[in-house]
Amino acid sequence: MFYSMYKIKIEGRDVKRFIKKLLSSNIYIEDIEIYDKYAYIKTNKENYEKLKKIKTIYKIELIRLYGMARLFDIIKGYSVFIIALFIGYLYLIFLSNIIFKVEIVHSKKEIRNLINKDLKYYEIEKYHFVKSYKEKEKIEEKILNDHKDTLEWLEIERIGTKYEIRVEERVIKNPSKEQEVRNIVAAKSGIITKIQASKGEIIKKIGDYVRKGDIIISGLIKKDENVKNKVSATGSVYAEVWYKTNIDMPYYYKEENETGNSKITMKFSFLKNDFYIFNFNKYKTYKEKKMLYLKNAFLPISFSISKEKETIKKEFLYSPEEAIKEAKKLSDLKIKSRLNNEEHIISSKILSSKENENYVNVEVFYKIIENITDTGKIIEEKTKEE
Repeated sequence: MFYSMYKIKIEGRDVKRFIKKLLSSNIYIEDIEIYDKYAYIKTNKENYEKLKKIKTIYKIELIRLYGMARLFDIIKGYSVFIIALFIGYLYLIFLSNIIFKVEIVHSKKEIRNLINKDLKYYEIEKYHFVKSYKEKEKIEEKILNDHKDTLEWLEIERIGTKYEIRVEERVIKNPSKEQEVRNIVAAKSGIITKIQASKGEIIKKIGDYVRKGDIIISGLIKKDENVKNKVSATGSVYAEVWYKTNIDMPYYYKEENETGNSKITMKFSFLKNDFYIFNFNKYKTYKEKKMLYLKNAFLPISFSISKEKETIKKEFLYSPEEAIKEAKKLSDLKIKSRLNNEEHIISSKILSSKENENYVNVEVFYKIIENITDTGKIIEEKTKEE
């Protein structure tokens, strides 16, 4: 059944004599049907090839194929149809794994907008591939964790090529209570540069040195050293504070950054060879995330659809002096990433640099204007009368 057989018609004046000639030429014949002026024989591929090489006046005609030879002949004859069918099947799988509609079921527009923003971040939107069950569960959990105070429950359900998102808003009922009285204190040591108070009594002034925990705006309102009122002090305090950073910078450094360009690619893989479909503008370097992967369990063939993000790889070889400068830049970025719009670096200075075999160690000192506002409980004080 699985081996190839060829049925051949031989036609001529003395067929029996010709068949004897074949046998004497070591051409193996599986089956013979001999008639008056023609005969039918069955043989394998190897002997059929030998038969074709014999020069004769007899008419030799291939009638039918059996086994694997017939299968391959059918495949060859219908190759265009089979390829079209296969591509159509892949295209059907491709389309069935794309989302064409995302619907958020909730009455409030602000909740719908909130969910829609997060869904786009996790690439759950029109014309994107569906997520696996595990990915969907993780996304649901992440969205709920990011909005603990707003969302009570969320479910992402796939209905064909549509995502339906059901969400329930969290209603937090806080019992009304009087705000706790407090002081504004220093979060860290520094020299005060700015004080803004909306409630409370300022007991420090600009230029004063304060330590962590020192009261700057008191919640106790006094008159003639007697406490007349207790409030929850509110305001903000900025001060000059000091930092040291320690950075190791290698002499040989490489990095890979995304350019912002991305595309969807389709790829066939056979053994260790990859064949792309309609991939005319190939990226030199990229990060790949598989969105669909189909693999044959018996043959070394696979098909995948991936999202490729273009990257640029950079390599640097620094001298010790250049490495120190780069370490300083890296240290500055590290400090600036922690500051808000009201905070800034006053000055910076390299304290020391130590050269090692593969890297340089750099220590940098900073003077920074920073918000040092913190709160502290009011400790009851006894008045003179008491």
